[in-house]
Amino acid sequence: MISRETPAFFPDVEIIFEVNKTDERYHVPQLVKLAESHGKRVSTHLWPEISAQLMCVTPNAHWLEYAEWWNPILNTPLLIKEGMTVIDDALGTGISWNEKAVERYSA
Repeated sequence: MISRETPAFFPDVEIIFEVNKTDERYHVPQLVKLAESHGKRVSTHLWPEISAQLMCVTPNAHWLEYAEWWNPILNTPLLIKEGMTVIDDALGTGISWNEKAVERYSA
C-alpha cells in the first residue's frame, strides 16, 4: 500500500468509509500513522467537502484535491478563498443536499 517510491498517500474518501465499515485493521488514524511512519504526507482524492475536514485533523496533510462536481446539487458548496478551503462550523460532514437539484439530475 505504501512504499518508498510512493510520494504521498491518496486515500479515496469512499474507500476509507467502506474499509472502516468492513475491516477494523484500517481505520483512518491508523492509515495516517502508517503513512507518517514512512515519511509520507497524506492528500485526498474525491469528495473535497468531506476531505477538507479530514485534512484539518491530519498532522501530515499534504494538499486537497478540489473539483466542483457536486456543487450543482449542494445547498452550500465548499468555499474556496484565495486558494484555501474555508471550513464552516456545520455538524457532521457539513453536506446539505439541494433536494430539487438532486431530483432534477436523477435518472
